[in-house]
Amino acid sequence: MRRNESEFEALLETEITITKDRINKVLWKTMITKGTIIYAIIVLLGIIVSMLGILRDPVRAFFWVTICLLFAIFLHKREVNKQVHRMGALEGVTELRLGVSFGKEKIRTKNLCRGNVVYLYYGSITKFVETNDYYVLQTNAKDNIIVSKFALIETQQEDEFLLLIKKKCKNVK
Repeated sequence: MRRNESEFEALLETEITITKDRINKVLWKTMITKGTIIYAIIVLLGIIVSMLGILRDPVRAFFWVTICLLFAIFLHKREVNKQVHRMGALEGVTELRLGVSFGKEKIRTKNLCRGNVVYLYYGSITKFVETNDYYVLQTNAKDNIIVSKFALIETQQEDEFLLLIKKKCKNVK
């Protein structure tokens, strides 16, 4: 959704520079999805099958557990890569600089390298996750907004940010 920049009034602004590795780390910690539960079930199923078959053929049981585990890891890695691609298509770029502005009705993220601007309404935010270094806002469509804790603390905006999110993001689980 594109809007005229002059219509947007920012209540709070922050910038973040993130690398693909950082995005991967944040997403590995924040991606608890239906897919993650399915991956866990696959691994548990492999373990149960191996327990039932371990008395007859331990090599075959080990093989099936290994296959299930590798399949689960592959599926999770694929999901993380999809999210990384969504967050800014980092092809040929080693880092991504984003400006994140929180307005009265919506959030504006601006790719400071390429100039792309995306607006998200607070009502579309369904998940709020806090890690050691970041706050992550996630929409139902699995779009992510990463906000640096350090940047908020440095500018003394962390409390204001948390109050704003609590007040505006009514759909957060």
